[in-house]
Amino acid sequence: MTDKRTANLGRALCLGGGSLGALVLFGWFEGMQSLCTVVPGRPAMAPDAAFALLLLGLAGALLNSTQPASTRRLFAKLLGGVVIVVGVEIAVRYALRIHLPFDHVFLRNHALAWGRSPPTAAALIFLGAAIVLFEVRLDKRARLSKALILCASFIAITALLGYLYGADTHYVVRGAPISSLTVTKATARALRLGAERLTLGVAVPGALGGLMICVGLLLERPDSEIMRVFIAPGPGGALMKRLTPAAILIPVVLGFVAARLPGIEDVPLTFAALTAITTLSSLFLLGITAVHLNRAHESLRISEAKFAGMVSTSADAIISVDEAQRITLFNAGAEKIFGYSSAEMIGVPLDILIPKRYREIHARHLNSFMAGPDCSRPASAPGRIYGLRRNDEEFPAGASISKLSVGGKSIVSVTLRDMTESNRLYQSAIQASRSRDEVLGIVAHDLRNPLQIITINARLLRRSGPEPTREMAAEIGAAADRMNRFIQDLLDVTSIESGHLSLRPERLDVGDIISEVVHRQTPLAESALLDLIAPTELDLPNIWADRDRLLQVFENLVGNAIKFTKAGGHITLGAVASTGEVVFSVWDNGSGIADTNLPHVFDRFWQASHGAHRGAGLGLAVVKGIVESHGGHVWVRSSVGRGTTFFFSIPIAPQARQRPDARAFGARPAITG
Repeated sequence: MTDKRTANLGRALCLGGGSLGALVLFGWFEGMQSLCTVVPGRPAMAPDAAFALLLLGLAGALLNSTQPASTRRLFAKLLGGVVIVVGVEIAVRYALRIHLPFDHVFLRNHALAWGRSPPTAAALIFLGAAIVLFEVRLDKRARLSKALILCASFIAITALLGYLYGADTHYVVRGAPISSLTVTKATARALRLGAERLTLGVAVPGALGGLMICVGLLLERPDSEIMRVFIAPGPGGALMKRLTPAAILIPVVLGFVAARLPGIEDVPLTFAALTAITTLSSLFLLGITAVHLNRAHESLRISEAKFAGMVSTSADAIISVDEAQRITLFNAGAEKIFGYSSAEMIGVPLDILIPKRYREIHARHLNSFMAGPDCSRPASAPGRIYGLRRNDEEFPAGASISKLSVGGKSIVSVTLRDMTESNRLYQSAIQASRSRDEVLGIVAHDLRNPLQIITINARLLRRSGPEPTREMAAEIGAAADRMNRFIQDLLDVTSIESGHLSLRPERLDVGDIISEVVHRQTPLAESALLDLIAPTELDLPNIWADRDRLLQVFENLVGNAIKFTKAGGHITLGAVASTGEVVFSVWDNGSGIADTNLPHVFDRFWQASHGAHRGAGLGLAVVKGIVESHGGHVWVRSSVGRGTTFFFSIPIAPQARQRPDARAFGARPAITG
């Protein structure tokens, strides 16, 4: 049953209960005794109680609104407040034994009496308060109105069971007058009431109508608290649907039989109350059990949905096997990889998916894993195991296995990936890398030979040619040198990427290295109208590095600074000792690098300015590769308009690592951008 249909059923029950109140009122006005008692020989329902029952039915039907602050719901709460007033009025009139003049209006044309009933008053107050407080919560799960409805339903059930068990004392108690009303002796005799008896019961229309309204109010909110347990699709809901009739009927039948056993006198009311308590307690215990079952079922359902979603959408093969190594799960990825359907693989031995030569050793490994303490592990390195497709084609695979123990039994799941395409791409990449290296080697060899001839002839022309020719020869020589450096950078990048960069480390004096850098780079700096500044005194530990590669690093960094520093600027070299290494720096006061570009400066073929191509973009990538091959690291700090500082570290020579007080002079402070 859907929530909407359940709520509509609740509204119908509320209207039905209210209709009983209207029926009783009509009986009083028209003098129809059968309508006032419903069951012949039983007490009539008081007119004010019937009026309150009618209001409760209307209020319960109006509560079924989707808008919390709707006019219908506010009017329903107003009716609930009126019902509370009527309930209090009944209780006060019973306690003070008073009556109002209009009571005699309802006694015309027939001899019928009614009394004021405290249980009726309590039930009306409970239901009226439940309507007024329908939205009030004690906590996130419990509503105060539900507790009030259950209290009212207990009164109604006890009354109906009392009538079922034939309890005259359920309606009267010895030792007190029936009420403050004056009734005829015939009426009293008809009701089997003496002047010494006191009214306590609930009339049949009130009990039946009140119970209908109680159930209707509970059904008004099928998605919350009590009724949610009944309509839940999980095992808790199924448990409640199956056992609720038994939980109600068995105590009722037992009470009915026990009330008529020989030797038991005048105790039907006790049995009625006990039966009601037993019934409600049984339902309460069933509800608690169902709540936990529903929560467990919901958690399990969500978990299964997540698992099923991950398994079904995975491109990898996910296969589960039991302790006998028979397949219990075969997902869509496995169907695609192996060519079998899930239906035909469930219950089949796992060996069918493994080449015959590997089956015995695979079974031993799997049994060992099941018996071992590990919960998961890679089956082997990717490409070292093989699977067998339906068409008997073998393929390389990578796999990992996991284990779950439940009730002393192990379930093993294998996640397998077809490595055929990955292996093909890997081999293609290796072949492409080899081809690239071969092409670069050929290009470098074929380009360097004519460049060497160009360089030699340019030098000869600079020495012996006429003045205009000498200038052109100098430009030709410079262009040839740039080509040589570009070729060398390409070869170095290739060697760095393949991990084959050749190094011949030796003990080097930092001062000698700095002096040689200044000697080599000063002509270039002066030609660009820049000053190259270096420390004059250095007391630093020796470093362990390849001399030519270290000079190449400085050449690239200084050359890079010359490109991006305007005439009149200066470039400063520095060195400072650190823990186990010497940190070198190359600082310029050029244009600087934007913060967004700093992460890319060491990328291959990257240039900060794409408008002016000042090189191939390999120099800094070569610097990074050479420094890291020495075991050092390189970094940069820059500020636009203030300049850039490149830092790199080189390990100190082994014997020099223990020198305690290494100092450096002339190092330019770092620019923090």
